[in-house]
Amino acid sequence: MAASVSEPAPTETPPSDAAAMDVPRSGEGACLACGARLVGPHCHDCGQRAHPARTIGASWRASLAADPPGTLRRIGQTLRMLVLQPGALTRRYRDGARSPFVAPAPLALAAFAVLFVVATLVSTSAGPLGSRDPATSMARATADLRAHLAEAEAEPPRADTALERARQDRIERGRSALFFLDQARAAWDPANDPLDVEAQLRRAEGPSLRAQLADPQTLASAIAGAGVTLGWVLLFVMPAALWLLFTNRRRTLTLFDHAVFSAHSLSFAALLGAVVAIAIALGVAPLVLGAVFAAGWAVHGARHLHGAYDLTIAGTAWRLLALGAGIAIALALLATLWIAAGTA
Repeated sequence: MAASVSEPAPTETPPSDAAAMDVPRSGEGACLACGARLVGPHCHDCGQRAHPARTIGASWRASLAADPPGTLRRIGQTLRMLVLQPGALTRRYRDGARSPFVAPAPLALAAFAVLFVVATLVSTSAGPLGSRDPATSMARATADLRAHLAEAEAEPPRADTALERARQDRIERGRSALFFLDQARAAWDPANDPLDVEAQLRRAEGPSLRAQLADPQTLASAIAGAGVTLGWVLLFVMPAALWLLFTNRRRTLTLFDHAVFSAHSLSFAALLGAVVAIAIALGVAPLVLGAVFAAGWAVHGARHLHGAYDLTIAGTAWRLLALGAGIAIALALLATLWIAAGTA
């Protein structure tokens, strides 16, 4: 009987590199940004990674690594959607579309920088004689002269006779200039009579907070500066507040998702605040602009919440009210600290 020859078991050959490249590695088969079919770890159409990281730092690095022409396109598209379709912007970025947009963290930092630059420019333009109110202009000139005079008087006597004589001359000129400024302020406003002891004490303490806020440029600078400070606080506090407002979605929404929403919302608020500060400095009524800012941010926030989290009208309304109350409390605390510092 002939011995049967067993055939060797077929061995599986490893797929070639080309065959392996034909298999999408994202597990979803399509790019999350542009929808093109994935054939590797990166999209061959837009360049986005198949598995975009869900951290602010990683998305920031990817945004900064983009080429300049692409960055300009991303900036334009991001700003357009930030104003017109904030909910779609946040939802698309949260769901994985990274390459078409600027990352939330750099966007918020750029918006805060714009607001800070506006505050600086408005404050710089409000020089000692740059106010439209003569009393405010003279008050600023008096404050500057008092500061220079105090600096000269605080200097120790010079050993060199010529230098000491120059210091004494500067002190005398400063005192003479203060005397004539006091006369000018008394002529313009009798309440600033230099012979009035109470008025002298008030003037020595500096212009009152009400007098400072009466000047449009000073008010605009103060609003922009407070907006930058409040924005930095909310950038870290707002994601935690949103996490508390969405307790029923903790399994599907993470702090990263809320951080993206917060950065987009605060970026819009900072840019809108910069526009409002410029308008106040140009003389537009602050109360009107304050109402416009509050209404604009509220409407934007409602559309943002509704689109980003797919909420009902009722769910959007009560969450918007809760966020507004929290922001109002933070703003009141910041204003209290600022007024206390200004009147101390």
